[in-house]
Amino acid sequence: MRRNKKSLYGILIVLFLFLGLGYAALTTNLSINGISHVDSASWNVYWDNVQVTSESVEAPTPTISNQTTVSYEVTLSQPGDFYEFTVDAVNAGTIDAMIDTITQKMNGSDITELPSFLEYNFSYEDGQQVDRYHLLKSGEANTYHVYVGYKQDINPNDLPTSNQTYSFSIDITFVQANNLAIELVHPKSFATDSWDIIKKGIEIQTPLYKVGDTKTIFIHNDTYNYNESKTITIFNTSTPEECNNSNYSETACGFVFEINESVWKGMNSYYNANANAQNVGDGNIGGWPATEAREFLNGEYFEKLPSELADIIETTKVISGHGSDPRDPDNFISYDKLYLLSVVEVFGEEEKRDTLGFNQTRQLDYYKKMGVSISNTEAIRSRSDWYLRTAVANFHTNFIYIKNGEIKNNFACTHKSDLYPMFRIK
Repeated sequence: MRRNKKSLYGILIVLFLFLGLGYAALTTNLSINGISHVDSASWNVYWDNVQVTSESVEAPTPTISNQTTVSYEVTLSQPGDFYEFTVDAVNAGTIDAMIDTITQKMNGSDITELPSFLEYNFSYEDGQQVDRYHLLKSGEANTYHVYVGYKQDINPNDLPTSNQTYSFSIDITFVQANNLAIELVHPKSFATDSWDIIKKGIEIQTPLYKVGDTKTIFIHNDTYNYNESKTITIFNTSTPEECNNSNYSETACGFVFEINESVWKGMNSYYNANANAQNVGDGNIGGWPATEAREFLNGEYFEKLPSELADIIETTKVISGHGSDPRDPDNFISYDKLYLLSVVEVFGEEEKRDTLGFNQTRQLDYYKKMGVSISNTEAIRSRSDWYLRTAVANFHTNFIYIKNGEIKNNFACTHKSDLYPMFRIK
């Protein structure tokens, strides 16, 4: 037994010596060699490019001192007077900047409440509010908007009884950007902005998108197998208080758009799911929700829209008038991506064949701006025949359509007229 133990120790010793010699023989040296170059850097943030809007009261253009201070002085003489201008904060340096502090004062004190007759606003040009950590990238500029106004609609008791002077100041401190910096998306124009940016612009209610602005999209033409350009026009931007009522149609509320696409799809009730509509003589039974046109616009046609547009279109509550058949005693409610207009939304006044009352929709901003009414149709006479979603109230056969600016109802629902699809984004 002892001999075996000595042998075991000998083997262990030899083994350890062998490992020790191997470690000493194998060596590796690792090195990192480098040269760091530090480029020159500059910090250069300043004011530039003051622009006064054309609608402002006459006053001297604001001045810029030492590129860091903007000064203005204006007299507002009567209700409705206002003064507004834009100015650029430019980052001409090589270092990204961000806002660290913003201080706004009136007559030397922080603004907590304005006089009842005065309006004042400081924001980005696109309507977004200016806030801490907002990024101003190197080589770029952000445009700010300043507005001061004498309110138009004001209680006579709130009018100032003597001349008043108010001094406003805005101090913005920029510092080097860090991981807290917030990069903003700034809408520029409806014509050029992507649909993602347009949605953002609508959410902040940017003043840069105006009624009548247009944009081009492309819709596939199956007949000729090519992408056909179509014009999108802004028809509405306002949201009056009545839009919040539960019995109010959303079709003329918020941002409403028209696709200037002369689509034809006969509004006949052969396609009607209503079993009571047994022939074309029952043409407006079931109203707009039962039409072939509605199904086509919200199905086959909607699928042709660019996906980036289709993805942001709202589902809209649509209230529609009905015909004279006792099977349709009430106005209709549907929820649509695409829809047609009603008589009221075009002409701004209730017409006897339209059972949809004034308290359930309103004239679109676009037609109001053009002065369209039952007695003034010149602005819409260029369109030949186009359908509305309104069933003729004193017939059970027809829907109303417009021909050269005039309301027509003497054709059954199979009359070939154009459809101009409408949609909403918020």
